[in-house]
Amino acid sequence: MVPSTSMTICSSSHAFWWFPSQDSVSSMPFMHPPHPSPPIRSEELRMFIDGSMVWLIQKMKVAEMRMLRWMCGMTRGDRVRNEIIREKVGVAPVECKMREVRLSWYGHVKRRDTDAPVRRCERIASDGFRRGRGRPKKYWGEVIRRDMEQLQLTEDMTLDRKVWRTRIRAEI
Repeated sequence: MVPSTSMTICSSSHAFWWFPSQDSVSSMPFMHPPHPSPPIRSEELRMFIDGSMVWLIQKMKVAEMRMLRWMCGMTRGDRVRNEIIREKVGVAPVECKMREVRLSWYGHVKRRDTDAPVRRCERIASDGFRRGRGRPKKYWGEVIRRDMEQLQLTEDMTLDRKVWRTRIRAEI
C-alpha cells in the first residue's frame, strides 16, 4: 500500500513504516485516538508484575526451547533433554539471563550517587503501610537479595564494575 499525502513515513536502518497523521486519524472510523488511562498505583503494578512474571517466564522458557530444538533439527518426539540441547547450542537458560539483567541494573543503581533520583527511592519510608491478607507480595529488593545469595555476591562488589560484571555473567 502506498501512503497518501496525509500519511507520515518513518524510516530507520531496519525497515520502513507508515502511520497516519493526527488529523487523518479522527476521520478513520476504525482508529480511535488514544484515551488517557487511569494512573496505576504502585501496589497494583507490583501485584500485576508478581503474578504475571511466573506465567511469562514459563512461556519464554517454552518458546526458547522450541526455537533451540528447531535450530538443532530436533523435535520433542526425539526425546532429547533440554540440558543436552542447551549444551549443544551453547545458550544459558532464560532465568539466568533475567537474573543477569536484574543484577546488572542493581549494580548500576548502587554505583550512582546517593542524591540521584533512583537512589532517593530507596530511602522512601512507607509510614502506615500495612500489608493485606494472604501471601506477602514479592518485592524487587527481596528478589535481588535471593539472586545475590545464589551467586554468593555482596553489596560491596557493586562498586567495582568489572568484577561485578564478571560475577553476574550467566554461565552456559
